[in-house]
Amino acid sequence: MNRIHELIEDVYAQLGAGRREKAYQVALAYALNNIGITASIEVSNPVYYYDVHVATAFIDILTATHVIEIKYVRKLTDIHRQQCQAYMRDKGRNGILINFGSQSPEVENLLYTNDGINE
Repeated sequence: MNRIHELIEDVYAQLGAGRREKAYQVALAYALNNIGITASIEVSNPVYYYDVHVATAFIDILTATHVIEIKYVRKLTDIHRQQCQAYMRDKGRNGILINFGSQSPEVENLLYTNDGINE
């Protein structure tokens, strides 16, 4: 996990503040792939109501072990955490919620367990 945090810091150091979320997303996925962590961007995540497909959400970055959700906001809120947690439940993976909109990247690690999600 520390290596991922180092990459997040490096992406911010290289791109600086004020970019669109997409720039941070692509740069972080590139950096992850570059160190051997397979990372896919904009991964389709179908949403079902019972057996009816009602929507498709897109996960910012998906690795074999993590859902990574990227934001560019003043401060992360419960709404951002809930979105990441929904993806975590769907994929059965831990989560990393990142905010590139503050003075330095704000990173929250979210742990997925069969009993629920722990912050």
